[in-house]
Amino acid sequence: MSVVAVGFAILLPLAPVISKNIAACYLGVVLVCVGQYPTNPAGSAWISGNLAGEQKRAMGIALNIALGNCGGIVGSYIFLDKEKPGYPTGFGIGLSFAIMTLITSSLLEYSYWRINKKRDALDADEVRAQYSDEELIVLGDKSPLFRYKL
Repeated sequence: MSVVAVGFAILLPLAPVISKNIAACYLGVVLVCVGQYPTNPAGSAWISGNLAGEQKRAMGIALNIALGNCGGIVGSYIFLDKEKPGYPTGFGIGLSFAIMTLITSSLLEYSYWRINKKRDALDADEVRAQYSDEELIVLGDKSPLFRYKL
């Protein structure tokens, strides 16, 4: 998403005078495309590694794919004809989404790291004495033995 943010940051100020900035705007579009296309598969991979339990994992992946595919709908309405060729609303929203994705994914990764650190301090034998194997399976990613992948 940092590549996407750089692409939108190039496009936002330069697109209104695109005829004088064709190469830079082309680079911005390429960066947005290069950065955006792998986000949905990467999100699905991250979700599949961090949700325990088959049903929860399947629903998480399906929700990620469904929401990721809604981006085309949003994109159809944020680039307003009356704003061409600069499209400040479209490029501004794109830049905002990229920055918010960077912030929220960083916060999520930090929270996973903190949870893992707390769980690492627990004694696995004590946890197994407190919970049966079935209870640990039912707990899924809430299990004290589950570790998030970073």
